[in-house]
Amino acid sequence: MKKFIIIISSLSLLLFCNTELLAQKDKSIDKITVEVDGLGCPFCAYGLEKKMKDLKGMKKMTVDMETGLVQFNFPADGNLSVEEINAKVEEAGYTTRNINIERANGEVVSENFEIEFEEVDVSGYAEASFHVNGKCKMCTARIERSARIMEGVGFAEYDLKKKVLTVKYDETLIKPDNISEKMALVGHDTDTYKASDEKYKSLPPCCLYKRKKS
Repeated sequence: MKKFIIIISSLSLLLFCNTELLAQKDKSIDKITVEVDGLGCPFCAYGLEKKMKDLKGMKKMTVDMETGLVQFNFPADGNLSVEEINAKVEEAGYTTRNINIERANGEVVSENFEIEFEEVDVSGYAEASFHVNGKCKMCTARIERSARIMEGVGFAEYDLKKKVLTVKYDETLIKPDNISEKMALVGHDTDTYKASDEKYKSLPPCCLYKRKKS
């Protein structure tokens, strides 16, 4: 009977020690959630995952294409920053919406990267439409956002089927040629400007539209 009690006590102690070790282990891990814009296919998820794994020490990474949520654990002593995470997302060719870091010590670091566009009265604005190469919904989001953030642009809408960007703009602040040039700078060829090979190749695989031969 004594032996039985000793065995039970030993098992209880072992279970307690393992529980304590697991608790200590959890306390050494930061939990990170990143909301990414434009994950539309397995290639997108793979490309992002590959780039994010450059962050040495990452564990248990998951990517949900439907919600755009990327979740992973990272050693607390690595003190991974919002800026480092966002840089990797951008290097992969994507746009960060939000980053939330739950530190092992209970601190929560959160930053919203979404740009809130103000409603603009475009009744007196000029309108222009021009060809912009794009291939997917992520291209659409990138093209519209890149145009809309420019000073003087009050409206931007991309027709993916026709490959046409329509903008409404303040003629005293910006010209359609400026917007066309901006498209090339973010990787999308237009009839008047061509993206650099480096910028084009940096686009996610699903965004690599067919280019015209020079």
